[in-house]
Amino acid sequence: MNFPPAVTADLPLPADGGATLDALARRAAELEVVAQVSLAVTTILNSAELLQTVVDLTQERFGLRLVTVGLLEADGRTLRLAAGSGEIGRQLAVTRPAITLDQTPSLVAQAARTRQSVVVNDVTNHPDYWAHPMLTSTRSELVTPIVLGDRLLGTLDVQSEELNRFGPDDVRVFNILAAQLGVALENAWRFEEMNKFSAELEESRHFLNSIFEKIPTPITVKEAANLRLVRVNKASEKLIGWKAEEVVGKSNYDLFPREQADLFAATDRELLSTGRMVEVPEQHIQTAGGDLRLIHIRKVPITDRYGKIKYILGISEDITERKQLEQTIQASWERRGRQVQVSTEVAQEIAAAPALEELFWRVVDLIQARFGYYYVQVYTLEEDELRLQAGSGEVGRRLKKMGHKIMVNNSLSIIAQAAQTAVPVLVPDVTQEAKWLPNIWLPDTRCELAVPIQLQQKVLGVLDVQHHTAGGLTPEDQLLLVGLCGQIAIALDYRRVDVRRQQVENQLKKSLVELEINNRELQEFAYIASHDLQEPLRKIQAFSDRLQALYGDVIDERGQNYLHRLRQAAAFTQWLITDYLTFSRISAMSQVYVNTDLTAVIHSVMDDFEASILESEAIIHIADLPVIEAELSQMHLLFRHLIGNALKFRRPDTPLQIRISGEIQPEWDVCQITVADNGIGFEQHHAERIFRVFQRLHGRDVYESTGMGLAICRKVVERHHGRIQASSAPGHGATFTITLPLRQPVGDDGASGTQEPLNS
Repeated sequence: MNFPPAVTADLPLPADGGATLDALARRAAELEVVAQVSLAVTTILNSAELLQTVVDLTQERFGLRLVTVGLLEADGRTLRLAAGSGEIGRQLAVTRPAITLDQTPSLVAQAARTRQSVVVNDVTNHPDYWAHPMLTSTRSELVTPIVLGDRLLGTLDVQSEELNRFGPDDVRVFNILAAQLGVALENAWRFEEMNKFSAELEESRHFLNSIFEKIPTPITVKEAANLRLVRVNKASEKLIGWKAEEVVGKSNYDLFPREQADLFAATDRELLSTGRMVEVPEQHIQTAGGDLRLIHIRKVPITDRYGKIKYILGISEDITERKQLEQTIQASWERRGRQVQVSTEVAQEIAAAPALEELFWRVVDLIQARFGYYYVQVYTLEEDELRLQAGSGEVGRRLKKMGHKIMVNNSLSIIAQAAQTAVPVLVPDVTQEAKWLPNIWLPDTRCELAVPIQLQQKVLGVLDVQHHTAGGLTPEDQLLLVGLCGQIAIALDYRRVDVRRQQVENQLKKSLVELEINNRELQEFAYIASHDLQEPLRKIQAFSDRLQALYGDVIDERGQNYLHRLRQAAAFTQWLITDYLTFSRISAMSQVYVNTDLTAVIHSVMDDFEASILESEAIIHIADLPVIEAELSQMHLLFRHLIGNALKFRRPDTPLQIRISGEIQPEWDVCQITVADNGIGFEQHHAERIFRVFQRLHGRDVYESTGMGLAICRKVVERHHGRIQASSAPGHGATFTITLPLRQPVGDDGASGTQEPLNS
């Protein structure tokens, strides 16, 4: 590969012969350090940890004053400090100072701008050096650009307290280190991106499941083809007494007495033949505990995109008790230099391989060609066996075609031993090794080295190299190959993650289709609830009213109590259904944004509560509120619930006061509305919980509530691209702060707000 050239005007001249040998020894040691640093970072997949490890190891092993890494920001013009060594480096990293590429004087900006290493061996006499107040002892500085392909990633800056510290060999050493760092950074960033993607997908799946599970009405889903259950929600589990895993895959005849199962099957067949909803007003069902419950059932056909009935959606209501609801020096130096350079080439080849199979073949062919090994092969660990994925030359291709594999428990195989122990195994002379498994296709093997391919202490496979000369493989080869195996492990894991990503994408597409089906189901459910579920309630309310009117005088006290409780339960259920429908319809409603006078909205809401306000003797202070783009009916709904809450949760011994105020924040193009009262208040740690569906802080016997009001408020506010927050303390009232944009985003559904303000 080609390394960035260096600005060499300030490099020291070579010394005499003796000094040259010393320099070579020092250079070899430095290359050893480069290999060690490279090895240390190959298994680090956190970019911040990776950078900190590099700067700390580089400072320690090279005896430097300071080592820092700056990364290029997304604007392509700014370098910002990402990591620094030692105490000074950590202090600098806290403030994360930045420079632009055109900044002068700056050696770092010059190196990044020119993509060439910059060396200054006497900074006190250099016009482009800028002295940091914390680094007055610096005498020499070398800045190397970090480049991957044609992309500038950042800079590696090393500083020393020695004059003339850096020579041409140092430039090459740090070029190699910067190249290794660039590859490691790219791998770490990719790994972090995939982790983030997986977490987001899991959150989406959890969200979809939560919607289904949180619906308080018992719901079941059957496969239309075989009439077997595929899904039941928590409310259904509570009704029938079986867990979901106990009923999924079973038919009516597996769960209920034959007489009941026949009735269920008959209604299923009726639905499949007519394609229309089937309603069974009264049907007995025997639960897992043997209890007999009387339920009201509606069965709805769920069709696929072609109109064919795919599922049968069952919506049940337990009417027995009126309903229940609820994720060597020069030679060594040259060899070491070649090894490090080749390891970089191999790492880049690994990164460039588009697929796993090509990755393995590139690795074995390149390692054999560059290092002159007799044979190179790669195995992957598959449960209790090691499968050959690629081998160099004709022998490797023959063995691959034969499906060659080694059992992990094979005591004669050093490849199996490396996989079992997760430690490299080096056999300098196989003829002297009792536990060694020969291969008839490789008769000239005399030395073998097996290195585990592992990531985060998990063995993924083994890289095996063989030499035709006893002692032909050394600990230096082992050190090099361990570093390469780290790169292979990352690439292997990344490719596997990529395959998983494709599977996840396919699953996401499937989930989106399911979500579309669920949305249709919810809309159908809302329709059923609004037109059918409420009808029995109306009858109960009507008959209970007639019962009270006609026979109230002859019913004893206990009967009066039962009748009163019946009417209360029916009224509460009606209230609950109405609130749930309101909540469900907010997202489905098309937004028609118009200029809305919030002051007028408040007065309209007060008219709704006129009787309650007079009864409670509430004092309401209303400041002038702004005109904003909003959906009028939803604004009315928002303030109706907020003011209604204040009227409901008042203190009996204190006159109620409600203050409604607002202000425009022009710098953000938003308005902030505050609704504050002096009611009973609540603990601040409940400030998030109260906005969740079906959440109540008090029992119904204390304060009548469905637990939907504030959830509706949040949904309305978020639908308008705003935010609602609550603050409170017990006995000190509650304050709700609503932040809404003055104008809705361009391109959002609905009108653009060009109509005249609405005042009612």
